[in-house]
Amino acid sequence: NALLYMCSFVIVNLFSTSNYEVELFKDFHVSKHLLSTLKTNNKMINVVASVFAKENGFDNCLLINDDKNVVEVINGNIFMKMGNQLITPPTSDGCLNGIMRKQILAIVNKMENMEMIEKSISPFDLQKADELFISNVITGIQPITKYRKKEFTSEVSKEIIELLNNNFNYTEVGLLDNTHIRFFTYNSLLKLFEECGFKVAFETGVIWDVEEESIIDTSYLSVSDTL
Repeated sequence: NALLYMCSFVIVNLFSTSNYEVELFKDFHVSKHLLSTLKTNNKMINVVASVFAKENGFDNCLLINDDKNVVEVINGNIFMKMGNQLITPPTSDGCLNGIMRKQILAIVNKMENMEMIEKSISPFDLQKADELFISNVITGIQPITKYRKKEFTSEVSKEIIELLNNNFNYTEVGLLDNTHIRFFTYNSLLKLFEECGFKVAFETGVIWDVEEESIIDTSYLSVSDTL
């Protein structure tokens, strides 16, 4: 006897390899309090920073807090690789406690060759970094290729996005609780069949290339020039 089972799943590689230049935005500062860590509609600093980025030809801006430490970017969290350490600002500095940020923290904490650290990032640290990248649930991971005269690699961010594509942790409560619809990658789907005692006889599928413009959040960068 044979079981014919049809299923569909999508693996979206949210990772851009295009040139991406950022600059420090110093006109206004992010406050170090609880509300700054929450996603709200009060994003005036982000809007003004996006206007600055657009007018000066940058792809994004690094936001700083009252202590002059780098907190986040216009539309996501910031990560910095230095040696075998991956550093991101703590939420006590005022950064958004994003969903993708939490996933990356969990993944890197399991990596044997990388140490995950939450600590303040000075603008001077950026010049000594090996790698910088941005994370949010819309764009996934966006490597930063240039900050002022410093250019960066993207090896670690590529490795993390591969792990993210195969990492769905279901818990008793939360965004992915045990009652949530299950997400599968190719490998986890094969594992499911094996655990149920089935063997895949043949495979067929359709590859769909998602246009980058359809998944990148550019809402902050589309603000009217007359603002």
